[in-house]
Amino acid sequence: MKRKESPRVRETKTLLRSALLRLLEKKPIARISVTALCDEAGVNRTTFYKYYDSVEDLYDTVMEDHLTELGEAYKKSLEETHDLRAATITALRFLENNLSESRILMTSTPSTKYIGKTERPISTDTFEEFAKQYNIPKNKLQAVLKFFSTGTFQLVRDWLFEDDRISAEEETDLIFFALKSSSSIYEYITGRN
Repeated sequence: MKRKESPRVRETKTLLRSALLRLLEKKPIARISVTALCDEAGVNRTTFYKYYDSVEDLYDTVMEDHLTELGEAYKKSLEETHDLRAATITALRFLENNLSESRILMTSTPSTKYIGKTERPISTDTFEEFAKQYNIPKNKLQAVLKFFSTGTFQLVRDWLFEDDRISAEEETDLIFFALKSSSSIYEYITGRN
């Protein structure tokens, strides 16, 4: 059983997390030292090492927390509504409500790492159902998932960086339109109607 953290520990971890995100706005993670991070957070290095092994360890924790919350919001919406569109809108709203953190994490990490971590909480159930519905063999499902995830990631990342963003509902419609269009293009190219 996981022990509950004291308010002081939570505050220290929040300071470190916030400092890391501020520093990531200015430079890549490889150029962030523990000393610079601790100075930015106002936390002693010894305290830092009490909770994390390295800056990368803290980064992985921040990324994991972000993606866990995103996945939980998506999954809860999907369970409540049984509607993929509604769950996607919920996920986009989560990213938009956490805009600064979402932007930083989407740009400070190679897209393949972010996508790989996003696929797990969001798409496992969705794509298993999708595979059944469209008779996609299990050995081809990973390729379909990678194709869809990469394109969706790019659409979402572009959307998050637009100053005059369309709504989460409109972005969801765009994602679904792109998915449907790619299927139609495949059918056209292969002559399958």
